[in-house]
This record gives sequence, C-alpha cells and structure tokens, in this order.
Amino acid sequence: MHANEQAQASERKAVGRSAPKSPRTTGPAGPLARPGAAGNAAVVQMLRAAGHAWAQDAHQHGDGSGHGQAPVLQRAKSVGVFAHDHEGDEGLSNQLVLDKMTALQLHTQQIYDQMRASMAELSERALASGGRPMDLTQYNLWSGPEKWATHEKNGPRYGTKERTGEYQAHQSPGFTMDQTSQHFAALDQLEAAGYDSVNRPRDPEYQQQFVNWLKERERSGVAFDADEAQREFLRLKATGAGHERAVYEPSDGSAGRPASEGTDELVGWHGAQFGSAWEPTSDSVAKKAALAMLPVRSFGLDDPLADGTGVTHPAPLGTVQARQEIPMVMRMADELADSLRENVEVRKGIARLASGAADQNRLNELAQQATDGINRFLQGTQLLDVGGEREERAKSADLMREGRAMFLSAVNLFDAFLRTAGCPAADCPPELTSALGSH
Repeated sequence: MHANEQAQASERKAVGRSAPKSPRTTGPAGPLARPGAAGNAAVVQMLRAAGHAWAQDAHQHGDGSGHGQAPVLQRAKSVGVFAHDHEGDEGLSNQLVLDKMTALQLHTQQIYDQMRASMAELSERALASGGRPMDLTQYNLWSGPEKWATHEKNGPRYGTKERTGEYQAHQSPGFTMDQTSQHFAALDQLEAAGYDSVNRPRDPEYQQQFVNWLKERERSGVAFDADEAQREFLRLKATGAGHERAVYEPSDGSAGRPASEGTDELVGWHGAQFGSAWEPTSDSVAKKAALAMLPVRSFGLDDPLADGTGVTHPAPLGTVQARQEIPMVMRMADELADSLRENVEVRKGIARLASGAADQNRLNELAQQATDGINRFLQGTQLLDVGGEREERAKSADLMREGRAMFLSAVNLFDAFLRTAGCPAADCPPELTSALGSH
C-alpha cells in the first residue's frame, strides 16, 4: 500500500508551497540583452536586418572599396550634433556613443516586447473568442468565495456577499485570474482528467485525517514509522467516511490478483490533481502581471468581519494568495527592476554626453524620474506583503500604477529627445501605453 508515501508526496506539493525559487538569469522572462554589453557589429547588423534606416546609413566599408573588410560603423550624421567634442580619435568616440544608443534601443525594445507579450498571453482567450478586451489596468487577487456569505457557519460572520474577497475583486476595475487564458487552460486540464468546475471530487475524510496525523507527528519531532503509519491509516479508514471517493492504483495482476482490481490506495489523489492544474496557473498569471508592470490589489485576506469576530479569511497565511501569488509578484517585480535599472544607467551615461548643459540637465532629470518610478513600483509591490498592515496593503495598486507611469513617461520623453536629434531610440508602441493606462 502507498498510503504513507503518497501522503508525503502530495503534502510536500500542496502544503506550505511558496513561489518557486528559480535561478536568477539575465532577465526575468529569459535573457534580456544587457544594455551595456551588446557588441557594436552584432547590434547594428540586427537592427539593419530589421530595416532601421539609420543603421543602413550609418555604415560604409572602411576604405570605400567595398572589398576584403568587415563593415565598420562610422558616425551617424546626428551623433556629432548630439555629443560633446571628444579628445583623440573622433571616429572612435562617435562609434562608442552610437554603440551606447543602439544597445539602449535594443534593450528598451526588449522591455516593451516583454510587457506586450505578457499582456497578450493573459488576454489571449478573450481576444481569440472575439469577446470584450480584458481590463488590464489592474490585477485583483482574492481569497474568500461569495458562497461563504450563505454558508451555515461563515454566513453570519460575513453578513452579505459584498464583504467577501471574491465579490470585491470582481467589482473593482481590472481583471481576476478566472478571466485569463491560463485559467481556462487549467479547466481544460481538469476536464481531461475527468473533473468539472461544478462537482469537484474531494479526497475521503479519513485520508485528510491521516494527513493531519502525519503533520502533527512531524511537528512534534516524532520519527516516521511506516508500520505505525499503516496501522493508523487502516484504523481511520475503518471508521471514516468517503470510501466511494477513494482512488486506487491499478494492479499489475501479480500475486494472483486480477488486473481489473485496484490494489494500493492513493492518498490525496484528488487534491494533487487540482494542485497540478491550479498552482502553476496561479504562478503564471502573477508572473505575467508583474512582468507587464500591472498594478496588483489584494482582497479578502484580513478585512474585518461584520460581526467583529475576526478577519474575512479564517487562515489568511494559508491561502494561495498569501503563499504563492503575492510572493511571485514581489519576486518577479524585483527581478524586472534589476533590468530596468540597467537600462536607466545607460541613459545616465548618454545624458553626460549631450553637447549642451540644458540638454544634459533635462536628460538627467528624465533618467532620475525613471529611477524614481522603478522604486515607487517596487514599493507598491512590497505593500502586498501579508505581514504588513491591511490599510497599507490596500495602497499597493495605486503606488504601482504611479511608478509604472513615471517610468514609462520618463523613458518615452528621453527616447523622443534622441529621435528628435536624429539618433537611434526605441519607440513605445501606442497599444502598450493605452492598454496600461495612458499617462
């Protein structure tokens, strides 16, 4: 019998699970190019292949013969206007300036592409079905379903459904997980496994009792004993309910048992099936929301109840929102901020090269505004921490929204300045700024 092994494996997966800790890469959704590390020839050739006119004009073969030499980047006609006079080799100096600008352009475009791709994946199902576009102005997390308001035990504590996290999240501007493409993919996975969204099979009560017994012994420091666990499982099963919901591993026909009969009972099978569908879904939606710099708001964790007996969720720290979604948003926002800060550092270097003091000051101001926006966005994500005060957590989305607007506005104005000077710079797609909320 697999009762003890299955219980341990299931509970390791489902209990106390936090956001996965993946190794840090050069970028949060794959390797974003570092803005200061792009090779001159590689970057220019990439952009030239994409049809950028300035890249077509910015090179010639070194001696004009066109034979036997690799293309060498020469001064883009605007760089000498934008940049200070340099001591030494003027051609080399202008090449270095242009290198910074092309690397910044590539990196900024990658940031925009990552944001757009994350948003598109969240709303893919709505777009494909021709339905109303999703409201991507805010991602609303919630705990506490509306049905609790009519529950025999919980109903009097809530008073009305309007006090539940589910109701508040759905009535607020923005979207919830159940509107996303990832949500419907999880439903499809469960349907393929024989489940539906209405009649969710539950693990037998005696199995949950057994799992609780194992947990208590582990907390007490009692060493695991397979024989003792087997005896306890059989004792609980003999007097417990829910036998009709048990799932057995098919027999291989050994020991004279027919292959059509089950042999070993799988403890926690139904819970594991739901966990395998919904846990990755929760992680994925939270990750994409953070990479798109979407504001995030939390509902239903610790709002006061109508009867004054406690908070809206009886166990806030055990919710998926607290264990998975909020930690994932915070971690991915922190990784994204690293990439955004690298981008801003290159902007500061370019600002120092501007030929006039007024231009230098303006570009430095915009670079600082972008830095302030990153910091404000991160401050908003940190307010989501379940260890903080409820009143402060309620401000998370507004602060994240302000930070995102500050960053995008500063970057757009900085790049517009470069384009006006005839220099290469990224152009933020109109659909991105409008979908995120124009500023």
